[in-house]
Amino acid sequence: MRKYFLLSAVAMLMATNANADAVLGTFSATAQIERYNEITCTPLNFGTILYAANATDSVAITIDELNDIYINGDNVKQTGEHSRAECSVANLTMENSVTIIPNEEIFSLTDDLALQDITFAQSDGLLFIGGTLTIEPNVFSGTYTGTVGFTAIY
Repeated sequence: MRKYFLLSAVAMLMATNANADAVLGTFSATAQIERYNEITCTPLNFGTILYAANATDSVAITIDELNDIYINGDNVKQTGEHSRAECSVANLTMENSVTIIPNEEIFSLTDDLALQDITFAQSDGLLFIGGTLTIEPNVFSGTYTGTVGFTAIY
């Protein structure tokens, strides 16, 4: 009896394997690789801004990528040194075409102070960055600092 049981078990295993179908399949794999380099920048410095305490209109101060400064508004003066931001990028040469993408269009330093209209230029392996600081009449005296993120693709 034991012989017949073992033969039956082996026959069932063989029959089960004989009825199985083989299915072949393929899939593809993709990856997009973006290499990056560190970018180090000096601050975009608007200097000291004197804004009248009784001012009722907002003002805009622009430092362009050429380091020229423009003041739009009444009751405001800029004193002290100003400077565009200058960034060095590893492996950046004049042959590279650079596309700059700010992480945001407007960077709010406070509810009453915003940096916008960011501009970029490239020369001799450096990036030069300017922008417009918009000051609302309710801003308090003080030193304001913020971080502006951007991506440079080349």
